[in-house]
Amino acid sequence: KLGKNPRQPPKTATAQDRADHTIRHFVGGRLPMLSGSCRTYVRDMYTKSSYHPTWLPGNIIHLGDVGEFDGGVFHKKTTLANLGIDFKTTEGEGSQDIDFHSDSGVHIRLKAAGDAVPKGSCLNPASAGAAISFDNSGGFVFKAHGCTTDRIEDLVDLGQRIIDKHHKGTWMRVWFVVTELIRAKSATILVSHEGGASMDVEVNAHIGAGDFSIADASLNLSVVHEDKMSAQIVAHGESTPLFRTGYIKGFFSSGFKVKSYCFASALTDEGEDKLAFVEAKLADTSIDVDDDPRTEVGAAT
Repeated sequence: KLGKNPRQPPKTATAQDRADHTIRHFVGGRLPMLSGSCRTYVRDMYTKSSYHPTWLPGNIIHLGDVGEFDGGVFHKKTTLANLGIDFKTTEGEGSQDIDFHSDSGVHIRLKAAGDAVPKGSCLNPASAGAAISFDNSGGFVFKAHGCTTDRIEDLVDLGQRIIDKHHKGTWMRVWFVVTELIRAKSATILVSHEGGASMDVEVNAHIGAGDFSIADASLNLSVVHEDKMSAQIVAHGESTPLFRTGYIKGFFSSGFKVKSYCFASALTDEGEDKLAFVEAKLADTSIDVDDDPRTEVGAAT
């Protein structure tokens, strides 16, 4: 549904078309490779968190992984180590739980052992559990337990090394490198295929309704019923559900308001090639043809 100029959606485009168009520009991929519900999850999680969601949700991402995006999905091609680029990492101190869900149409009903069974669920009356239901396609629940953040320590130095590799022809401009990731001790991620999707999860312990998280693997959760779900991982062990990437500035663009790490190469007033690292705040408006950053040289800061 693009107009004559593929860099801009037509004025008659729907809000959904514009959202798909902007994420297509940023990740350089073909959105139709994912089903509609999964594509909604990838887009909405990115919008809410400014992190890329790992797809499939249980896949493991590592700092220094290098790859391309296709349809919003990161595909690993190589690593910084394989390219001869070494780096140091830093691990976040302390941990926290992360919770995201669709803006509407998601219902989570917790049940203590012995309580009445929520209407329409298949939970055992004697067990604690949760009944989750979705009103819409692409509805999602994202709950990650015991999360810490790992980062590449010196992004300025990394940017200089990557640009140098690009000048030598050993770094492709379409490549992204994983510079930051969220590591979770366990996570539950659910995506509905269509309206009316549901899932029931039982806890193998006697606990109160407000005393447990459906992401906590220590509770030995089990799925007793699921219907019309696109994807599901329940209390999955250690995972990396969210990550950020760096890339060479001037090739990709986005309509989402995010912070993305860009490695920019610019000419100084003396005509020398100056390498620099910049943190770009991408506008949350449609891309203007004249302002398409792929036609410009990034300014050093």
